[in-house]
Amino acid sequence: MAGGSVPLPKRHHFFTFHQIPQAVPASRPREIPQQPGRYSQPQPQQYGQQFWQYGHQPQQVHATHTWAEYDPWMPSGGEVAGGAVPLPRPKQVSRLSGLKNPHASSVPPFPTQSRSENTAGGSPATAALSLSMPRVEAWNDFQSSAKHKISHHMLWRDMRRSMGKSMGRFISIVCMVALGSFALVGLNVTGPDMRSTADQYFEQHQLADISVLSKTGFDDSQVQAISNASGVTKAEYGYFKDVAVSHRDESMRIFSNSGTISTYALRSGSMPKRSNEIAIDAQQAKKHPVGSTVSFLEKPGANGRTMLKGTRYKVTGIVDSVEIIGSVNRGLSDSGSGSLDGYGVVAPQAFASSSYNIARLRYKVLDDMPSHICNDYDKKVQQEKDLLSDSLDNSSGGVSQASSVAPAGQSSSDSPSMLPSYTIDSRRDIPGGAGYVTYDSISRIIDSLGGLFPIFMYLIAALLTFTSMTRFVDEERVGAGTLKAFGYSDWDVMKKFIAYGFVAGLIGGIAGAAAGQLLMPQMVYHAYSLGFDVPPAHLRLGVIATVVALLLAFAATVLPAYIAAHRELKEKTSALLSPKPPKGGASIALEKVGWLWNKFDFKNKITLRNIFRYKIRTFTTIIGVAGALALLVAGVGIQRSVDSINNLQYGTVIQYDLVAAQNDHASETQEAQISQELHGKSVKRFSPIHYESATMEAGPYQNKQDLTVIAAKDAKSFDGYVNLHERASGQHLGLDNYGAVISERLAKLNKVKAGDNIVIQDSLGRNRVVPISGVCEMYVGHFIFMNSKSYEKIFHQSYAPNADMIRLKDRSSSNAKREAARFMALDGITRVSQNSMLIEQTNMLVLSMSLLMEVLIAVSVLLSVVILYNLNNLNLAERVRELSTIKVLGYYNRETTMYVYRETLGLTVIGVLLGMGAGILLHERIIRQVAPENMMFSPDLTGGQFVFPVILIAVVTVILAFYVSARIAKIDMLKALQARE
Repeated sequence: MAGGSVPLPKRHHFFTFHQIPQAVPASRPREIPQQPGRYSQPQPQQYGQQFWQYGHQPQQVHATHTWAEYDPWMPSGGEVAGGAVPLPRPKQVSRLSGLKNPHASSVPPFPTQSRSENTAGGSPATAALSLSMPRVEAWNDFQSSAKHKISHHMLWRDMRRSMGKSMGRFISIVCMVALGSFALVGLNVTGPDMRSTADQYFEQHQLADISVLSKTGFDDSQVQAISNASGVTKAEYGYFKDVAVSHRDESMRIFSNSGTISTYALRSGSMPKRSNEIAIDAQQAKKHPVGSTVSFLEKPGANGRTMLKGTRYKVTGIVDSVEIIGSVNRGLSDSGSGSLDGYGVVAPQAFASSSYNIARLRYKVLDDMPSHICNDYDKKVQQEKDLLSDSLDNSSGGVSQASSVAPAGQSSSDSPSMLPSYTIDSRRDIPGGAGYVTYDSISRIIDSLGGLFPIFMYLIAALLTFTSMTRFVDEERVGAGTLKAFGYSDWDVMKKFIAYGFVAGLIGGIAGAAAGQLLMPQMVYHAYSLGFDVPPAHLRLGVIATVVALLLAFAATVLPAYIAAHRELKEKTSALLSPKPPKGGASIALEKVGWLWNKFDFKNKITLRNIFRYKIRTFTTIIGVAGALALLVAGVGIQRSVDSINNLQYGTVIQYDLVAAQNDHASETQEAQISQELHGKSVKRFSPIHYESATMEAGPYQNKQDLTVIAAKDAKSFDGYVNLHERASGQHLGLDNYGAVISERLAKLNKVKAGDNIVIQDSLGRNRVVPISGVCEMYVGHFIFMNSKSYEKIFHQSYAPNADMIRLKDRSSSNAKREAARFMALDGITRVSQNSMLIEQTNMLVLSMSLLMEVLIAVSVLLSVVILYNLNNLNLAERVRELSTIKVLGYYNRETTMYVYRETLGLTVIGVLLGMGAGILLHERIIRQVAPENMMFSPDLTGGQFVFPVILIAVVTVILAFYVSARIAKIDMLKALQARE
């Protein structure tokens, strides 16, 4: 331009003509150019204005000829502002625009022209242009459409080329986003999938909303009160009885077959029809297959009679109960070893009793709720229980009753003192309902993890993506400047980078979301299927979780791309056409400390200078390594915290093996038998206590919590049975005469400490104010410990022992079960609680959590590999010319690798140290949030839990050193040194 011949790229040979006719003065004759197709520059007011538009930058030129004298399709060019610009042939335009030859169109490509002399008004003849405006507009539309197609074609092809040149960076971004989406979607759909599966299963078999149980059976007034209770849409009555399996220390609960409420799922065989037939659960069927005969031993009731007509039954089928979904801890029993080992179903005529002892109720207002495993459902059930309790109280003339649950799955009727005539139980607290509670706890733990773990991953991915996109924009700097020089707007240039991030986010988000929705529920089901008799998880499309994952994916990829490109494109086009100048090697603050700086050799000085020279890369490396290590520390720490529950609870804190509850009205003979058993060879020691259940509302949702109240004569009575101490300080806690020591989880739910008060309800529903004298370490269940004097002041009744804490010589699970059966065989013993049953229940939760954390640890490992790989790629890409210079100076490949990798090692060490601190905080936050309300995970981290994450980061760092060395060996030094900078 401006005096020089400027040939344009072939792909950009395109012109748009705009003819603005003007009257030509008659006094000035029309000039004909010497060469057709050439422009000269007369005054614009003489002959009109014609604009040549290339891209988006129009330029004004002036024509000295008419259309009839100028063929724009000639190979010669037009003179624009003193320069010759070659014009394209029709074939070139057709090929570039993807359209047919404009000469073949039904609309002529150029307007028709004619020369004439205007003599009106006696003026001399002048040259004028006669235009056909519709055809001009058609030609302009044609040119605009073709130009638009060419522009977008170029942009998309440029983006594909850029993606191909940086496929490693693209794949790393996709992997980071996919890992975050996998964790987010998987954790957020698994819990709802579990609850939805259970809801459908319970609805299919019409699980009772509320059950009323009675030891002595219902009288006519109670049956009428239950049937006519407000809100009850359906009520069914039946029988149940706990019996012992002959020649085994096992207990089974025998139910009468129900009609339409709480029906049984038949796995195989058939349901019993005769009084001597039975269908049993899958675990008992392993010992008593279909077609075999099973015998039971039934203890007579308080009236001296048994409820079952027979003792031998033929097994006809295998069933699952929706009331007892747990296959590990099924609650307490008053037969066998004191823990429920199985259940069976018989025909109603198999029972000899004339009084029903179980009523199952369904409520319309509860059926209409979308989910039956949620806090809203539990609160509504509690309201209906209170209304039913009032109705039964009025019908029975104020007979004592209870609607609460004893600890560890024991119903209120199991309380060893002041037994009520009936209990009102929800699905959570019906005898055998411990599996329901554990199942719900596992699903909610997964929900809690879904709100913390993936978000942390996304933050790290966003940081790394921003750094990667910044480097990508720097690499495409000259290309962006070229596009701007050709007339593309900033937004057109920015589309390439935004599309790059969008495609990476879309692929990673969809792949991770799909894997999370398909794989995570199946993996969790594989863990909990061993402890629950429920169908496989129903996979549903987690729309909300998927949308959130995609939005976060785009926020982590598109937003950094936009910010980096917008910042770069603020510069002038001329500046963008030149490579970005390298950062200056300014001095650092450490150089001012001469005595220290002079002790470093040349390599170390270069390392320190480069660390402070590339601040963004330094910051990203430290944060990336710290984030990866924090995720690993949190994952390993949570797994260790969950795995250690049983050892801490039943090895350090609870040191007794059994609690044997006595009959309140035991005779002297029965007491003598109990004393003889307590002084037997198998018992190491025992201590009399008062043992009862209580409840209270606590926690963020004010759910009803089950409490175990243990009162001993004095604090010494707990020595060797319960280790009362503070967890953090390890200080031993005594018992004063005015207050009680409560467990730590109970204190956290109520947000109280020593010196505060809590209000509990005893087994009869009466409020009791308990002053807190201390908070003790406890991991499973809620406990309240006090001495005899404190008990009398708080409960306003005389202290009387009703149970014994027993420490066995052989503390194995099998021996504990045998000894529990020996105590249960005594007439003066009503219940035996054994720790082995609670350990099995906790193990179920531990197994599910451990498998889940293993998956998250694996995701964290992959994320750490991707992070370190990406950071090393960025480091090499930024310093190719510098490394080439080092190699030209004679450095060997190993020396060159250490020249650049020494910085990575130093930054990795700093990141590891920061990651340990961040991991401790993240672990504490997750532990506090995911723990069930009746359980506490150990918040303490030991040094061993940092070993695996640190070793893993070290191994990945060393492996990547070989990768960096191989990349450095392939550097083309001559090409790198010839690059413009």
